[in-house]
Amino acid sequence: MWKFLISLALILALSSSIEVRLECKTDIRLNEEIYCWLTNVLSSEHQVTVTESSFNVTNHLQHQQPINIIFIGNENYPEYFPKNLTQYLTGVSGFMYDDTSLKYIQRNDFTALASNNPLILHLRSNEIEVIPYDTFYDLINLLYLDMSSNRIKSLPSNLLINSVGLHSLSISGNDLTELHHNLFINCPQFYDLTAEFNQIQDIHVDLFRNNPNMTSISMMDNKIRNINVDFRKLKFLKFADFRNNFESCDVIFSTLTPDDKDFDEVDQRKAMTNIPKFQRKIEKVCKA
Repeated sequence: MWKFLISLALILALSSSIEVRLECKTDIRLNEEIYCWLTNVLSSEHQVTVTESSFNVTNHLQHQQPINIIFIGNENYPEYFPKNLTQYLTGVSGFMYDDTSLKYIQRNDFTALASNNPLILHLRSNEIEVIPYDTFYDLINLLYLDMSSNRIKSLPSNLLINSVGLHSLSISGNDLTELHHNLFINCPQFYDLTAEFNQIQDIHVDLFRNNPNMTSISMMDNKIRNINVDFRKLKFLKFADFRNNFESCDVIFSTLTPDDKDFDEVDQRKAMTNIPKFQRKIEKVCKA
């Protein structure tokens, strides 16, 4: 009986697949950005297959670099990533697929985005819950990843194992309860983490052990009760925000000025002087 129901479900899923066109145009004010949308998407229940491109992105890339692909989504966009979509978007430097009903992603969705161009990837304000461990395996060129404002509950420890050039990760506004201590182990150039508004409870001593260039860590509004990181080893740190966490674990460290976020040698010297003080405060109020 169960086998019959599963087979029936697969048949219905296949029968609900629709073919759409990929429409793109260049903004006349920002020639490096191309805005795209999927036509004929009438229901989020359908699995969308892109069959042709009405804009020759490949030819455009030959004459102008970099190019950002920004998708204009709507509530009818499907829960699954549109099949064949990125095969028309190879070589781009920025891919932004935000504000849709996207719930499921997998490795094949992003393979075509691998190139020699540093890649900025936005999957922001969707409904993603689970990130398979090999999702970004082919994106060695991944520079900046934004998965904020989804429903992600956990990140596999080896999710970024091939992201050797990653600089920045934004995962704010999810349902994360922890960050595995090996998450950034193969990201030696990583320097910027934004993980605000989650449910993270502890920060492991080894979380940044292979990331000596960390400059910014923002983890306010979590459930943090224990921070074991030795910040004195992060000699380039300029900003660390742990406000609005459990009990007294409510500290902030900054060399930023309100109107200037570009650091100079003066900021560096200030950080070198103040990090030991920040470490003492962490040890005093943020150790379980």
